[in-house]
Amino acid sequence: SGQSTGSWLPKQALHDHDCVSHRRKAAASDIVTTTLRYPHDLAKSHVFTATASADVTTSTNGYSGYVTKVYETAPLGSGGQSIADYAAPASAPTSWSGTGFGYTVTGTYAASGFAGGKYAHFGTVGSPDTIASHSGPVSASPLSEMVTVAFKVVVPSNQVAHQYTATIVFSATAIY
Repeated sequence: SGQSTGSWLPKQALHDHDCVSHRRKAAASDIVTTTLRYPHDLAKSHVFTATASADVTTSTNGYSGYVTKVYETAPLGSGGQSIADYAAPASAPTSWSGTGFGYTVTGTYAASGFAGGKYAHFGTVGSPDTIASHSGPVSASPLSEMVTVAFKVVVPSNQVAHQYTATIVFSATAIY
């Protein structure tokens, strides 16, 4: 067994249909949905690691700040096959160990549990993870703050080779 490293690239760096993003407005939130797709089939003969990142900027004039959340709509999958989520939840992120699909968050207003490069699996539709927040008065001008979400997948050598995809939803809500 060897090890291979690949990378998922954000939409801005891709051409064709390797990453698809769209926006839609929702009541009190701006929801951004990003579909990540690794552009090559996974090889069957070795452990595979891939990483990517996305900068998430939240802007608001909500007097009491904002909360930005994230969730996946379904596990990273393809044709009936799936890659397990990373074991740790966002309530208790850990240093990366083992296999799975997960993320970490960095930035001034990133959720504090991710400090030191700790990772977690994504929340779900009914239980999204808070990745960033800012509380306190917003007075003179609107806030515009960015965090970086780094995605990571480590696939075991016995994983079936497919082009796996996942849809990740980011939602920012102003607090008044």
